[in-house]
Amino acid sequence: MFTKGHFSQEIRLIHAPTGEPVWIQWNAIAIRDKRSGEVTSLATISANITERKKTEAALRQSEERIRSFVESAPFPIGVYIGKEMRIELANQSIIDVWGKGNDVIGKRYADILPELSNQHIYEQLDLVYTTGQPFHAKYQQVDIVIDGELRPFFFNYSFTPLFDGAGKVYGVMNTAAEVTDLVMARKKVEESEAQFRHLVMQAPVAMAVFKGDDLVAEIANDYYLPLVDRTREEFLGRPLLEALPEARARLEPLVKQLLHTGEPVILSEYQIILNRHGRMETCYFNGIWEPLRDVNGKANGFMVVAHEVTVQVIARQQIEEIVAQRTHELAQANEALLRSNQELERSNANLEEFAHAASHDMKEPIRKVLTFSDRLKASLNTRMTDTERHLFERMENSTHRMGLLVDDLLEFSHVSERPLEMEEADLNECVHRVFTDLELAIEEKKATIRVENLPVIKGYKRQLQQLFQNLIGNALKYSKTTIAPEITITARLVKGQDAPIPLLPDLDDQLFHWITVSDNGIGFEQQYAERIFGMFQRLHGKTEYAGTGVGLSIARKVVENHQGFIWAEGQEGEGARFHILLPA
Repeated sequence: MFTKGHFSQEIRLIHAPTGEPVWIQWNAIAIRDKRSGEVTSLATISANITERKKTEAALRQSEERIRSFVESAPFPIGVYIGKEMRIELANQSIIDVWGKGNDVIGKRYADILPELSNQHIYEQLDLVYTTGQPFHAKYQQVDIVIDGELRPFFFNYSFTPLFDGAGKVYGVMNTAAEVTDLVMARKKVEESEAQFRHLVMQAPVAMAVFKGDDLVAEIANDYYLPLVDRTREEFLGRPLLEALPEARARLEPLVKQLLHTGEPVILSEYQIILNRHGRMETCYFNGIWEPLRDVNGKANGFMVVAHEVTVQVIARQQIEEIVAQRTHELAQANEALLRSNQELERSNANLEEFAHAASHDMKEPIRKVLTFSDRLKASLNTRMTDTERHLFERMENSTHRMGLLVDDLLEFSHVSERPLEMEEADLNECVHRVFTDLELAIEEKKATIRVENLPVIKGYKRQLQQLFQNLIGNALKYSKTTIAPEITITARLVKGQDAPIPLLPDLDDQLFHWITVSDNGIGFEQQYAERIFGMFQRLHGKTEYAGTGVGLSIARKVVENHQGFIWAEGQEGEGARFHILLPA
């Protein structure tokens, strides 16, 4: 027990009066005989160490609480001891940030994170340990090797010195907060703002940005500043209403409206008086004021896109004055034209009545001329000379032509008198009735007629039958003597915008039945395509082809009665094509 010559032990006793524990430090030293070396007696020294033991217990409890706090803290904390910065404590948060595994306690900080050697962090730790002054960093980039790859992170971190009882630094506590996501988001915002600024500055139209309670001009591109006749120094950094004081009365209501509603304000020919080029000018602008919002969605500024239209507005105002004057003059002319039209309508009505009456009144005299001529020729049969007989033939032919002309005029007057109401008209039935009426002519000419399926339209049946009778009869009449006539009738549906002739713009979406009647007859030169629709117009002599020159006039009148269009195409010796557009 005393082989070493001394003995020391801490003894815990219970103090009887209070029942509280008392700690004694008991020390014993063996006293030996000088000659034999045997222990002859003991010297003891005892000391009450209760307070020291209480202090040590309190210290252990404090360390345990600190350790518990460190380990449970939701942010990274580490404690590094000594000049070598050995890791005394490291909670899971900081271990996860390092990404080196959990076996870090007792190791040197530099051994765990060697990649920090050129990032000044070792120097920062050493400075805190040496000087006892804390170090703080904000939004600092720290590159850490994770899974073999050096990756950038951003932290707000602090190095805080730890002092012992003597006031000497014995270690450093490291606290940190990772702000990588925040920094990256801020960078994206900065990049977005830079791109936005670049967009505004490079835009090919006048743009400016105003922000804050005072709506300070932050951006104005090179197209905007000339509009307000301000230099960049005069305009930027100043509130809008101070930079353009002469326009306050017009701009202030717009600003209040935009900030109150948070809705864009669209301007069209907005009038503002600006001090430009040394004088007050009345200006007009088109544009939009688009609100800019803060993170809470509240409007805290706006962007202006403007386009000056002063020249155009003034020009339009001048044109409107001229138009108003011309409109007044035109109204007066229209009144005169209306009176003329009314007179013309009365004249046309009288003319149609006259044509109708004259046609009826002329048919009887023509019949009598033919009758008396026939009787006179029979009575003088043997006594007539060849010359007289020829004269009788010419008189009869002329009278027959007169009769045909009267019939055509009568038909034309009938066409001009529209029925009260349109009805469903099947064009296939109309064409087949024409075949019946022209049966003998078709057989004599040995004509071939091909008809596609034709539409049913709203119209006047009798007039539509007369239209096809004139067109088919025309094709038979002007056929070649050496080739049997071939007549083709086709139909298809088109929009007005796709029609081959120019129509009014409001008919672009109107549907039309496009009907074509084509033949292989003698044709005509295209320069006469419009002339052939005129009354009494003929391209050939009376002896070559019979007729009065009224048939195609009737055809056009029928098409016009149906709000349609008719035109012709031809080539001499190559046949003719008659095109009709009838509203669907």
